[in-house]
Amino acid sequence: MSVYNTCFIPYSNDAIDILLQLGSDGLLSCSNELFENLIQTLHRLDQLDELPKETLILKLQNLYLFLKFKLKLHQDQTCDKPVTYCENIVHICLKLLKQVDQCNDESLISLLCNVLSLSLMLLDCKTFSLLVPNIAEEYKGYLLTFFDSFVISDKSNKLAENLNKTLVFFKIFESILDAAIGLKERKSINTSEDSVQLHLALLKLFDDVPTHELILKLISSNQEQIALNTFIFTIPKLITYYGDDKLLRKLWKSLITSYKIDKNEFEGLSRAYFVISVLSDYYLPCETNDTAIVLKLVKESTFWELIKHGQAHQDPMVRKQALYLMKRGIENLMHSDYVLTFADTSAVFWWDSKFSHDLSKIWGVFFLIIESLEEKQTHLVKPVLPLVQKLIETTSVNSPYGTMLHPFWAMCVYHRILNHDNISVVKWGIVSLSHLDADFFLANDVNTFLSTFLNALNNSVLYVRNEKDNSASELEYALMKILSSVIKSSHDRSIFFFSELLRVICKISWGPVPLFYVISALASIEGMQVWGEEELHILVEFIKDSLSTQHIYIRGAVQCLLLKALINLADTKCVTILNVANVLGAFSSSESLKRGTYLWQTTVSWLSSFVSKEIAENFVSVYSSHAMKTEPGNSMTISTTVLARIMLLLWDAKLIPITKQGDNKPLEIYLFKLVDCFQNCDKRLYSSEDTQENIFKILVNILQESDSFQNTSDDHTKEMVLTIIEASLNGIMVFMMRKLESASHLRDYDSIHFYMSSLDTFSKHLRLVSIIFRHLENLQKKLLEIYLGEHVVHPIRTYFSCSILAWISKIVKKNSKVSSLDQVIAKQKILVENIIINKNLNYILAREDKDTILTRDLHNLWGHVTSECIQNSWSMFALYLDMYHETGTHLAILTAIEYILNEALVALEISGAGVLVSVMEVMKYMMPHIVTADNLQLVLKFMTLSWKLTFEMRKTEMFWKTIHSFVWMAFQKDSMINETLKPCLKQYANDIFSHGDSVAGLPNVLVNQLNREVTRSGIHILEPFLEIIVEAVTFGPVHRRDQSNSHADNEVRAVGIGLLLDMTCSLTCHQMVVQIVEKLVEKDKTASARRSRYFGDSYLHRLKHRVLQSVLILEPSLTVDECTKLKTWLCDSLLGDSHQPSVRYQQEWLLVRILHRHPKLRSTIWDVFSQAAEKRVGSLCSFISVVYQLVRILSHDQESFLDRSLQEILPWTMGQNFNIRLYAQVALQNLLKLCEVKGYNQLIEKYKVVQTSLNVSLQQSNALKNVAKLTEDFYFSVFHPVQHFSLQTIFTDLPRLANITKEEWIPLTVFKSKAHLPSLMAVPLENEDQTLSQFKTPSWILKSSGGLDEEEEDCIKTVHDNVQKKIIPWRSMVSQYNTSQSTSRANRTLSGGLVVVASLIDKLPNLGGLSRTCEVFGVDEYVIGSLKYIEDKQFQSLSVTAEKWINILEVKPHLLPEYLKNMKRNGYKVVGAEQTANSVSLVNMVFPVKSILLLGNEKGGIPANLLPLLDICVEVPQHGMVRSLNVHVTGAIFIWEYFKQHTLSSCTHTHDSCST
Repeated sequence: MSVYNTCFIPYSNDAIDILLQLGSDGLLSCSNELFENLIQTLHRLDQLDELPKETLILKLQNLYLFLKFKLKLHQDQTCDKPVTYCENIVHICLKLLKQVDQCNDESLISLLCNVLSLSLMLLDCKTFSLLVPNIAEEYKGYLLTFFDSFVISDKSNKLAENLNKTLVFFKIFESILDAAIGLKERKSINTSEDSVQLHLALLKLFDDVPTHELILKLISSNQEQIALNTFIFTIPKLITYYGDDKLLRKLWKSLITSYKIDKNEFEGLSRAYFVISVLSDYYLPCETNDTAIVLKLVKESTFWELIKHGQAHQDPMVRKQALYLMKRGIENLMHSDYVLTFADTSAVFWWDSKFSHDLSKIWGVFFLIIESLEEKQTHLVKPVLPLVQKLIETTSVNSPYGTMLHPFWAMCVYHRILNHDNISVVKWGIVSLSHLDADFFLANDVNTFLSTFLNALNNSVLYVRNEKDNSASELEYALMKILSSVIKSSHDRSIFFFSELLRVICKISWGPVPLFYVISALASIEGMQVWGEEELHILVEFIKDSLSTQHIYIRGAVQCLLLKALINLADTKCVTILNVANVLGAFSSSESLKRGTYLWQTTVSWLSSFVSKEIAENFVSVYSSHAMKTEPGNSMTISTTVLARIMLLLWDAKLIPITKQGDNKPLEIYLFKLVDCFQNCDKRLYSSEDTQENIFKILVNILQESDSFQNTSDDHTKEMVLTIIEASLNGIMVFMMRKLESASHLRDYDSIHFYMSSLDTFSKHLRLVSIIFRHLENLQKKLLEIYLGEHVVHPIRTYFSCSILAWISKIVKKNSKVSSLDQVIAKQKILVENIIINKNLNYILAREDKDTILTRDLHNLWGHVTSECIQNSWSMFALYLDMYHETGTHLAILTAIEYILNEALVALEISGAGVLVSVMEVMKYMMPHIVTADNLQLVLKFMTLSWKLTFEMRKTEMFWKTIHSFVWMAFQKDSMINETLKPCLKQYANDIFSHGDSVAGLPNVLVNQLNREVTRSGIHILEPFLEIIVEAVTFGPVHRRDQSNSHADNEVRAVGIGLLLDMTCSLTCHQMVVQIVEKLVEKDKTASARRSRYFGDSYLHRLKHRVLQSVLILEPSLTVDECTKLKTWLCDSLLGDSHQPSVRYQQEWLLVRILHRHPKLRSTIWDVFSQAAEKRVGSLCSFISVVYQLVRILSHDQESFLDRSLQEILPWTMGQNFNIRLYAQVALQNLLKLCEVKGYNQLIEKYKVVQTSLNVSLQQSNALKNVAKLTEDFYFSVFHPVQHFSLQTIFTDLPRLANITKEEWIPLTVFKSKAHLPSLMAVPLENEDQTLSQFKTPSWILKSSGGLDEEEEDCIKTVHDNVQKKIIPWRSMVSQYNTSQSTSRANRTLSGGLVVVASLIDKLPNLGGLSRTCEVFGVDEYVIGSLKYIEDKQFQSLSVTAEKWINILEVKPHLLPEYLKNMKRNGYKVVGAEQTANSVSLVNMVFPVKSILLLGNEKGGIPANLLPLLDICVEVPQHGMVRSLNVHVTGAIFIWEYFKQHTLSSCTHTHDSCST
C-alpha cells in the first residue's frame, strides 16, 4: 500500500455536472470538444509558471477525469474506436515533466504520470509500441548516468545533477508499465505480433538491456529511494505483466549469491531481509493471499540458513527482520503438506506436516519468547522466562529428523537473554544455564557462546551480595556449576572449551569485580588437565598486559586464583618445565606467589607431582651454566627473575637437595659455582662483566624470592642463600663500585635501577648490613668525589652516586646509633648542609656533547634521570630534617627558608609528581618556620601547586602516599591557625570531601590527621574548621550496590563523632557546639528546600538521618534557649513533611529529651497539637508518640502532665484518620495502664468510662491485628529515651530497627578502633541492658520499605499460558529506508475499504490517537483538516509514528460537502457517528465494505449542513450519566467494529504472523 499525504482539490463543477448528465452517446459526441479545450490550454504552456499551480493541477485533474471515463467506456466496449488526441496528451505530459523534474514537485510529477499512463492505455498497441522508444531516447542519457553511479561515490556531483531526472524517468516507466498491463487486461493485444511489439517497446526503454537485469541492477543501487520504488511499485507490476516467476527467481539467486560472499556483512543481510519482506506476498504467501504468481522460499535450504544467521545476529534490526520472515515461513508451512529435510550438516530446521500441530506449538513458544526479549520493560520479559525451560525440553525430544527443536534455536534465546538490557533478565539467564547439561552449549558454536556469556558476566551489578546476611550472590555458584558441568562432557570437548574460554577472557576489557568472580569460578575446577603450551603462553600475556591496569588488590587476588587454575587445569604431560617456569615467573611475588604462603606450598607440591629430580637438576644445570657463558650471542633465553624463582621452587620441592644427597648435586654447588666470579673481584680485572651482572641479578632475585612470608628460624634454604651471599658480598661491593666508575651511557639506567634495588634488598638483612657497613665509608668517599668533585664525569655516573648517597641516608637514619657509622652520618649531614648553602637542591645534570642528540626513548630516559636526581637531593634533605628536627641542629639552615621555598616550587615545576612526596616531607618539618608574613605568598603558591599535582596522581599507586604527605604537611597547628592560610585549607578540605564520593578512603586521610592534631594541640584547633566537622559527621555518598565502601565512609563519621564528643567534654567549647548544631540544621534545611519528598535509603534520607544522629550527640550540651530553637525546627519539620522511620524516630526522641530536660518548654507541645490539625494531620502520630514517651520518663509533675496528655489525646481516638485513631487509642490505653501502676486514683476514676470504651473498641476483630503490631513495636514497648541514650542505640540498634541500609550502621568496634573517644563522655558507648538488640524491625516498616513481592517472584518461577506480547510489523523493520515518499491523490488507489474522515476534529491529541488506531486496524484512508497537524508534537505524542504508515488526505472542513459527494459517486456509503432521532445502534449496524466514517467536532458534533449527506447515523449504546464519549474513543470503537466485520472474520484461522 502506497503512503501518501496530499490535499483534496475539488474538480470543476461544470465538468463534473456535464459528465454526470451525459450518457455514453452524449459523451462520445461531446468528448472531442471537451478534450480540445483542455489540450489547447495545456499545449500553449511553454513554462510551468505561466499558470498558477492550483489552476494547472485543476486542469490536469479534469483531464485525468475525462480519460478515466473514456477508459471505462472502452472497458465496457461501448466504444471500440481508438481514442483521438491521446498521442498529443502524451507529448504534452512529457514536455511538462521535463520542466517539473527541475523543481522536484512530487505531487505534480505523480499527477502528470497518471495522466500519461491513462493516455498510453487508451492507445492501440501499435501506436504504443512506436511512442515508447521515443520516450526512452529522451531520458537515455540520464539513465546511463544512473548506471554509471554504481561505481561512483554517493556524493558524486555528476550523479546529484541527474538524480531528479532519473527519478522522473522511473516514474514515467511505471506509467508505461501500468499502461502495458492495462492493454493486456483489456485484451488490446489481439495477436502474437502485438505481444512481441509490446515486449520490444519495453526493452527499448533501457537501450536493449533485459528488464530482469535492470531490476537486479536497481536492487544493488546505492540510491535507496530508487531501490525502494523498485520493490514497492515496479516489481509487482512487472510480475503481473510478465505473468511468471522468472523475475522472482533471478532476484532470489542474486540475493543468495551476495549472502554467500560475505555472511557477516550487515548491509547485505539487511537488504536481503528487506527485499524478501517487501515481496513476502510472492516469496512467503499466506493462505489468504490472492497472489497468483509465487515462489515459495520455505523449500530452499538457503532461506533457512539466512534466517539462522539473522537470528544470531548482534544487530536488533536484522533480528527483527529475520523473525518476521521466519514467522511468515512457518505460517506458510502450517498450511502445506511439505516435508523439509536438508542434507547439509549445518542445517538446523526441518518440517513434516505430520508433526504440524506439535511444531506449531514449539515455534509459537519460540516466537513468543524472542519477541518478548526484544522488549526492555521487565514486566513484559519476566513472565515468559519460565517458558524457556519448556523450549529447552523440546531440544531433547526425539523425532525422525533428530530432535523436535535444534539446540541452535534455544541457544538463540539464551543469546538474547544474555545480551538483554535488564540486569535481572541477564542474571536469570546465567542461573538458568547452570541448571542445563553442558552438552547443550557445547553442541553449538562454543566461541560465540563464550563471547556472549563472558561479556554478559562483565557487569559488576550482577555480583551484589545479599544485603540481609551478606551472603554470596547466586551468580557465584551458578558460574562454578556451569564450568564444572563441562568436565562431565567428553575430554576433547572439555579441552576445546577451556582453551577457548581462556582466549575469550584475554580479549575482554574486564571490570575488577567480574574478573575476580570469573577467575574464581575457573579456579574452582578440578580434575581436568586441559591447558597446553599455547594456553600457558596466553596466560603469561594476560598476566603481564591485561592485569597490569587493574587495582593492586584485584590484581593480587586474580593472580592467586589464576595460579590455582593453572595448577588445576595445566596438562603436565604436554608442557615442559621451561613453559611452567615462564608462567610461574609472570606472577608477582608481592601480590601472589610469595614464598612461605599457602600458594607457594601448593605450587611446590604440584611441581613435585610431575617433575622428576633428573629433569629438575638438568634444567638448573643447563640454565645456570648458560648464565656463566660469555660468548657473543649466548644471551639468556630465560629471565633471571624466572630462573631464580623456579630454582627456589624446585629446591623447596626437594627436587634438588640443599646439601649433598647421593649422586644429586646440592644447591650449594650451583650457588658456589655462580658466586665464584666474585671471589677476589678486586684482583680479577679482566673477568667478564656481563657474566658477573647476570649472576649478580640471579643472586639478588634468589635472595628476594627466598624472603618467606613466614620468617622462621629453620628456613635452611634462606640461611644457605644468605651464607653464600655473605661470603661473596665483599666481591659484590667491589663489583658495584667498578660499575659506578664505568657507567658512561644513559642505557645503564636500568642496571643502576636494579643495583639500587639490590642495595635495598641487602639492607633488610642484618648479616649483610654489617658487611656493607665496612665498605660504607670508602663507598661514601668515592661517591662524594663523583658528586661534589671538580672533575667532570658523565651525568649518568653522577646520577648513580646521588642515588647511592640517598640510599646511605636511609641506612644511617635506621642505624643512627651504630657507633661505626658516626663518620658516615657526619659526612651525610655536611653533604646536605652544603647542598643548601651552595644552593644545589635542584642540581641539574649537564649533558655531554654526545648526549645532545638523543632518540625519543633516550630523551624520555634523560628526563627520568634528571627528575630522580632532584628527587634524591630532596629525599636526603627530608631524612636530614627527620633526624635532627627534634634536636634543633637543623636551625642553621633556617636562614635559607626563602631559598628552600623557591627551590621547592622549582622542583615541582621541573620534576612534577616524581619529587612531590620528598618535597612535601621537607615542607612538613619546615612549615612551623616558614609560616611568616614574609613568606605567605610563596607558601600559598607552593601549596596550590602541590595540591594540583597531588590530584593529578589520583589514578596512580603513588596517590595515597602523596595525599598523606600533603595532608600531614598542610593540616598542622601552625598552618591551621594562620588567618591567611585558613581559606585555602578549607577549600582543600571541601575538595577532599567532594572527591571522597568517588575516591573511597580519601576523607579518612583528612579526619585522621585532624584527630592526631587535636590529640597534640587540643580541640580548640578546630574552631575555624567547624564546616569540616559537619562534613565529616554527615559524609557518605549513596554507592552503587556493587561499589559499596561503607566501612571507609563509616570511619570518617566515627572520627567526626569522636571530635564532637571531645567538644561536649570541654566547658570552653560550648560555642563550638552551638555553631555545629546551627550548621547541621542549616544543612538539613538547605537539602530539604531542594526536595521535600524522598525515598528510603536515598541520599537525602541518609543526610537527615546523620544530621539527627549528630544533633542527638550534642543535645546534652545545649541550653534552654538553644533547645527552644532546636525544638521549633523539629516541630516544623514534623508538621511539614512525612519522614522515613529512622528520621522520625530520632526527631521524636530529640523532642522527648528536650522537653524532659527543660520543663519550661513542655507546655508548648499542646500548641503543636492544634497546629498539626491545621497543617498536616498525619504529624499527630509523632506528637502523640512524643507525649507518650515523655510521660513515661517524667519523675516530677508526672500526674498533672499525664492528665493534660489524656485530655489532648482523647479527641483523636475518634478521628477519621485510621493511623491517628490507632496511635491515639493505643497511647491512651497505655497511659491509663500507667495510671494504675502509679496509683493515680483520681485519674483512674476520671477516665473510667473512657477506659471501658477503649477496651471494647480495641477488642474489635479489625483492630486487634494492628493494635498488636503497634504495641509490640520496640518504640512503644521497651525503648527508653534516657536509659537507651548511647552510641550503640544511635548508630547501631535504631538504624537496624528502622530498617535503614546496613551501610549506615556504625559498629561500636569502629568507634573503639578509629575514633579518639574521651574518657568521660556525655553519651555512653553502650547500653546497660541489651533489650533493644533482641528486637526485630517492625513489620509495618518492612512493608513500607517495599521489595520484591511474593507474587512477582512467583511470576518468574511459574509458567503462565497468557503473557503480554507486542506485535512487530514488518514495515517498522525497514524504517531506515526512505518510505515517506508522497504521491498525489490522483495516484492513490483506494482498496474500497474504510475511510475515516476527521476534518471536523480540532484537538490534536484526538487526531494523533485516531491516526494510531487507523494504522493498527488498516484503515484505507485517514482524512484530516490540515496536513500541518501531523508535524505538531501533540499529534505525534499520540500517533507514535503511525502517520508514516497510513494514507492521509487533507480536506478542509468547508470542502467536506464536495468531498463526500464525490466519494458517494464512487460507491461509498457515508456513516456518521452522531446521536440523532434516527440513529441506529452500533450493535445492529452492518458496515458496507466501501464505508466512510464521518466523526464530528468535540463540542458541536456533525454540523447540520452535512447531516443530509449521511446515508446513516450510528450511535454507541450508553448506560452512564455522561452525555457522550470522547471522539477518539468513539472513532476507535467504530473502526474496531468495521475491522471485526470485514477483516477479522476472514483471517480468524490465520496465525498472527500473517496479520503483522
